[in-house]
Amino acid sequence: MTSINIPDGIPLIEDETFRTCLSLASINIPNGVTSIGDCAFEGCAFISIDIPNSVTEIGNYAFCGCSSLASVTIGDGVISIGNNAFSQCPLLEDVSIGDSVTIIGANAFNDCSKLTSIVIPNGVKSIGQLAFQDCKSLKSIIIPEGVKHLEKQTFCFCESLESVSLPTSLISIGDNVFYQCTSLTEIIIPDGVESIGSQCFCFCSSLQNVLLPEMLSSINSEVFQDCIALNNISIPDNVTLIDRQAFAGCETLTTITIGNTVTSIGDAAFDYCLALQTLEIPNSVTSIGSGAFGYCPSLVDISLGDGLEAIGDGAFQ
Repeated sequence: MTSINIPDGIPLIEDETFRTCLSLASINIPNGVTSIGDCAFEGCAFISIDIPNSVTEIGNYAFCGCSSLASVTIGDGVISIGNNAFSQCPLLEDVSIGDSVTIIGANAFNDCSKLTSIVIPNGVKSIGQLAFQDCKSLKSIIIPEGVKHLEKQTFCFCESLESVSLPTSLISIGDNVFYQCTSLTEIIIPDGVESIGSQCFCFCSSLQNVLLPEMLSSINSEVFQDCIALNNISIPDNVTLIDRQAFAGCETLTTITIGNTVTSIGDAAFDYCLALQTLEIPNSVTSIGSGAFGYCPSLVDISLGDGLEAIGDGAFQ
């Protein structure tokens, strides 16, 4: 079976209806269908798909693994794009999402390696974890106002991602969200963001400029580890913790401004910051972890605050 025409009057395409119909390359989904079930077209041979405005829901894995799929138009009636709905579609490069979508599920476009751009509609409020992981050709993304949380690994391994615009509504950025986005050069994090997850920007090797928000309370572990192009950082006054290996391996980091509310600097927090020359630890800091500034061979000017109570082994070795 290479093609099928679904007749009018059918409101629902059930779960797994055409799953692994490996030769099915053409289908007409009529206006009137309201829901596409889980795994309904998983593994089919479509080159393009047009989802009509009558559809409100695209199920989990609905078009997962459609290895020939290059173009998708999602109608204006769709509210929810399910988990893994278009994941592992390696040739997918043209996606149009209707304006009614509010939810993009976990892994929705994971491993769509040809996808170079996508417009996320202004009505989207939720983007699931790993939604765009391994979209290796994706160059830019604008997250619309209304999104409050970026779940873990949302854009992990998007190695061509150069430009990111984050909304003022954003409150938290999860673990590994921009992990190994090696083309990203700058990130401005809105002032309302209170937490940035571990390894969020780890291995962003082109990242040069970072503006951290005033509401941030901690710099979590390995957040900027091995950001080898980062040359300066200012820690806002609201931050109390710089966790382990937060800036480890930032080889070109020359200047650090540590806010006056930081109380703890974790193990190896600035380890292997080869270009760091001067350091002023504020009076608020009570502990510096082991190896916190280990192997910083250019560090020649250190000022320690009056509040220090503990310095770990090899902190300045």
